[in-house]
Amino acid sequence: MKSRNIKTRLAAFGLALLMGLSPLGNLADVHAAEREISQKAVTEKESKTESEHPVSEISEQTVTAEDITKDVSDKEFMAETCMEGIQYDPEKEDVTLDHIEAEDGSAYHPDQAGTYIATYWVVPKDARDSYSVTRKIILTGSEGQAHAEENGGQKQKEDTKSEEDSETPVQEITEVEVTVSGEDADAQAARELEEKIEDGEVMMLSGAENTFRAKETVHLEKGETIYYPSYIGNYLTCWFTVNGKIAYCLESHRSSPPSGDYVAQVLDSNKNLQKVLYYGYGGAGDITGSYLSGKSAEEKYVYTHIAASYAYAGEAGFTGCKYEDLVNAGVIAYIDHLFAMEEPPKGEISLSKTSVKAVRNGNVQKTPDITLSGDHRNYISVNVPKDITIYNKTKGTSAENGALKIYGGDTFYLTAPMLHTGKYSSGELHGSVGETWRTLVLSTGNSNQDIGVFESEKANPVSFTVDWLEMTRIELFKQDADTKNPLDGAVYGIYTDSKCEHLLMEMPVTGEEGKAVSDYFEAAIKTVYVKEIKAPDKYAQSDVIHKVDVEAGKTVTISATDERVKGAVHIQKIDKETQAFLPQGDSSLAGAVYGLYAREDIVHPDGKTGVLFKKDSLIAQGVIKEDGTLDFSKLYLGKMYVKEITPPEGYTL
Repeated sequence: MKSRNIKTRLAAFGLALLMGLSPLGNLADVHAAEREISQKAVTEKESKTESEHPVSEISEQTVTAEDITKDVSDKEFMAETCMEGIQYDPEKEDVTLDHIEAEDGSAYHPDQAGTYIATYWVVPKDARDSYSVTRKIILTGSEGQAHAEENGGQKQKEDTKSEEDSETPVQEITEVEVTVSGEDADAQAARELEEKIEDGEVMMLSGAENTFRAKETVHLEKGETIYYPSYIGNYLTCWFTVNGKIAYCLESHRSSPPSGDYVAQVLDSNKNLQKVLYYGYGGAGDITGSYLSGKSAEEKYVYTHIAASYAYAGEAGFTGCKYEDLVNAGVIAYIDHLFAMEEPPKGEISLSKTSVKAVRNGNVQKTPDITLSGDHRNYISVNVPKDITIYNKTKGTSAENGALKIYGGDTFYLTAPMLHTGKYSSGELHGSVGETWRTLVLSTGNSNQDIGVFESEKANPVSFTVDWLEMTRIELFKQDADTKNPLDGAVYGIYTDSKCEHLLMEMPVTGEEGKAVSDYFEAAIKTVYVKEIKAPDKYAQSDVIHKVDVEAGKTVTISATDERVKGAVHIQKIDKETQAFLPQGDSSLAGAVYGLYAREDIVHPDGKTGVLFKKDSLIAQGVIKEDGTLDFSKLYLGKMYVKEITPPEGYTL
């Protein structure tokens, strides 16, 4: 049957099995029914009952189970749900398959002919104790015979065509990993298990239309039995956990696997199953507290179990239930609600850029746009220090010296003053979701059902850095050399050479406060030279060159002064008649006294000192020298006139 087994039982993801040898030591245990109740407990209960009621116990066992014969080609037959030949009253007792195994104690294979022993658990609805009944289920091949060793079963297996001989293309078998665990496990048992897998005796099933990727070893723990509420159906399941997280059987119509280590496949394609395991009972986004308010934990588990089975295996997930009862109980509405919900949030995030350099944008520095990729419900919180502002372009929000939320899909950027230097580092930014969720499906054997769990692993954080510009600038204060008052109207240039031949930039004109601040320039220049290009009105241009050493992120301040432009008045004394410096007779032109007067208010050129000489007031006076001249110097600029105060000897005013 090797070729047939491979063709009919191999799942889309290939063959994968990882089980501890402790649970595999007895293959009958591997295929314990979903409704399995500890055999030890059953034995103890039966023993106790026999001791207390040695006669009446037999008379109370009213359920009988007749042997049946089925052909392996009968696709409608399932040992787990077939009640043919079992005589019982549904109003008085519940009957469910406990476990099934071959006569020799090996595993049950529904596609292999043979004689199997099925044990059923009977739960009376009155005060009577539960008990078990057994029967034979004989599976025959196309010849109508069970393929036991005595009737040529082994020979038929040997005569069956191999994969190479088969005309039907066979999917390639992937390598199977077997893990040995448990104190009593040994290498020989592991080798035997591998041989059974290779021979097609132990196969695994996957859900239809499910695409798997990756695999890892996980631990499955099977807990106590949970009975379906009577208003839903006559069925039961078990509590399951995988690596400590609540898990669910995905194929209600199949037997439950025992506790042990298994290989789990990551299932990405089944979005509905993801929703059930995330939003269902015990999931990270559990909604049953509100949606199934008032239900017990067991009811919530059963509701979610049926939803998970339906998402994975279709209507087979409704095994043991009537659709009408599921509708009336709200199970179908619960499934529809789960399926209609948004996909579970994803923890994965990434940034379009992780290292950026700021550029000048007007009078600030600005980074290029950065986009956070990820689930729109997942966000990072970016903290920025003083002087740095972060903008969320998508949301239209910003923050300075604080934190700002950036959601998946948002685009953001940072700004800083032009003199902000150095590097900004965001540090590790963890998403609010924090975890990456994935659906793990454990395939546990050919007749056992698959188990599903929504497990998480920590999502990786993101981070980014910003290199700010290394800029500097110069601030100049211009003053009057005498009054020290600020002067407006001065223009200076910044040069890259000491001779001031290579102009880097021209500074703005000084204002009323005498201040001018240059534009920003790269601090890498290190040394620049500053010289006056234009002096303020009524001031002489300075030829002083200021050497300036600049530093990134700082404004370097320098001071400069200008001398006011000074005026002079020259007087030449002459005789009116001779029109020369020739006095008449014994008179003398020398010795005459003259005064210099303001023709208008004389104002200080610094614009701050104010009026120095009012109109017609005496500015200065002097005496004509022997050569007939008189000079007034260092005068403030303005309109003036000269007037004789005392005439020379022999002359009148």
